[in-house]
Parts: sequence; C-alpha cells; structure tokens
Amino acid sequence: MFKKLFSAMLALTLLLTPVGGFMLGDQVSTVQAKGYKSGKKSFNSNTNSNSPSLFKKEDSQQKSSTTKSTTTKPKTGGIMKGLFLGGLAGLLLGGLLSNLGVLGSIIGLLINVFAIMAVIMIIRKIFTYFMKKRKDKEETAWGK
Repeated sequence: MFKKLFSAMLALTLLLTPVGGFMLGDQVSTVQAKGYKSGKKSFNSNTNSNSPSLFKKEDSQQKSSTTKSTTTKPKTGGIMKGLFLGGLAGLLLGGLLSNLGVLGSIIGLLINVFAIMAVIMIIRKIFTYFMKKRKDKEETAWGK
C-alpha cells in the first residue's frame, strides 16, 4: 500500500516539476533603493584648559628612560600552519585517490578516521603518562 502511494507521489512530483519552474521562476523581484539620510553630527569643542591636549608633544628623553627592552619569543605553530599542512595532505591524497571513484572517497574517509584516532590516542597516552607520574610522586611522598 505504502509502496504504491510513494511511487504515485514520486511520479506526480516528476511530472509537475517543470510546471513549478514556469509558475515560480518567472517572477523578477526588483528592489528600489530609497534615499539614505544619516543623523546629524555635532562637534563638542572642549574649551577646558585643565584637560591635557591631544596634540601635546612628549619629551623623548623621558619616554626612552622609562621603557624597558623586552624580547618576545616568536610564536610557532598556530591555526594557519595546521590549515596549510592539512591542505597539503588533502591535495596529496586527493591526487593519489582521485582515479578510484567512490572507492577513493571511502579510502580517504578511512585515512581521515585513522588520523583522528591516532591524534586521540597520542593525547590519551600523554595524559596517562602525566597522571601516572603524578600518582607515583604522591605515593613516594606518603612512603608507600
């Protein structure tokens, strides 16, 4: 019963698809832009002589004596490096597996799943290593 109903609806949909293009696709909607008016702008002049001037020149000798020379270590890695390496890996695997069709997509998915599993396993190993190291340190502190 449901198979017949479903096949009838599918056939009706396929038959009426071109009609929908004629009825709905021919309407051209144009939008006319109205005028734009911005709000009034005002300038508040600050005539208070007690406030410091924005254009006041600072003494360069005083400024240089108070600054400290600090060196910052350049940051390595980051999201751009990860995106770059991921893109290169995708291009290499895409070129190798492109002629296999659907099988290439499945193999690419398996490679990505294995890579994600490997990253999770590495993070888990590092976490358990530090937790075990911490537990051993606590046991030696209590004299067990």
